[in-house]
Amino acid sequence: MAFLLLFGGYHNTASLIATSVMALLSHPTHMSDFRSGDLTVHAITEEALRWNSPAMLAVRRFTTQHVHIGDMPAVTGDRIWLSWAAANRDAERFERPEVFDPHRGNNSHLAFGHGLHYCPGASLARLENSVAVVSLMSWFPEMSLIDHPDRLRWVASPRSRCLRELRVSPGLFQG
Repeated sequence: MAFLLLFGGYHNTASLIATSVMALLSHPTHMSDFRSGDLTVHAITEEALRWNSPAMLAVRRFTTQHVHIGDMPAVTGDRIWLSWAAANRDAERFERPEVFDPHRGNNSHLAFGHGLHYCPGASLARLENSVAVVSLMSWFPEMSLIDHPDRLRWVASPRSRCLRELRVSPGLFQG
């Protein structure tokens, strides 16, 4: 439990904040909409969660009987990994799933799981991200990315999606 609290409570939230800031800084139209009040931090948070979920895989499951998942057979006792990241990029569910679009309607992603296995820290993560994004964008209104978004490096991990670093030029502090 301590590992889950530390990993989920810190690592995933830090990754969500970095992804949200990177997404805004690399999409000037969305940044302009955010600054003008035409785009809420809630919409940015939800789209960042869908677009680049910090947690890529659900906790592993084991089959209790022979089943087929799509065209893949699984026998009793097989280990199954469910990919939230793949579900959040499903073209049958989301139009243009590879695009960061916080104006997207009906953004019911699976970044925090679902049902019995829904993340108990989801509300806190959303709040932390909202406070961080609003604070950073108001304190540093001229903040910009140093590296082009295509040159950003991501940690190579099958379990999580996080930037190795997010180098920014803060501009002048407006606090």
